[in-house]
Amino acid sequence: MQNPDLKNYRPGAIAVLFDDNGHVFVAERADSPGSWQLPQGGVDVGEDAYDAVVRELFEETSVVETDLVQLGASDFWTSYDWPADFKERMLKRKPECAHLKGACHQWFFFRYTGDKDAIDVTTAQDKEFRASNWVKPEDIMKDVDPMRRDGYVKAFAFWNSRKG
Repeated sequence: MQNPDLKNYRPGAIAVLFDDNGHVFVAERADSPGSWQLPQGGVDVGEDAYDAVVRELFEETSVVETDLVQLGASDFWTSYDWPADFKERMLKRKPECAHLKGACHQWFFFRYTGDKDAIDVTTAQDKEFRASNWVKPEDIMKDVDPMRRDGYVKAFAFWNSRKG
């Protein structure tokens, strides 16, 4: 697997949760109304990307690992540069990232087996999101922040190629 550029990018992991109908879980950012994304977050020092994605899912959505069946993971990392206004907001929470250009992510694909109606992002630990929904994979791209879009396109193309 390609190694991430850790000199310039903060390592992270992204979770793609599928329900039984093939819809994908997305959430609207609390700090950027109208901007929807998949759950994601940084990989802490000494943590691997899988452990990070499971931890981030819980912190951001209260989804627990026992409600997940791993379907696959990317063999690549995607990256994006932070726009100046985003970096400014982010550095208030993570000043140790001041020397970085952006974030890079490994992607993990899961089937969600829990109760979809029980997910309430507004009561999750991190309060990062204000709403959530299950959508068709092709509908994700229209509302994702443009800085993230290329990575989403690459990851979903990878996933679709694996489905045959």
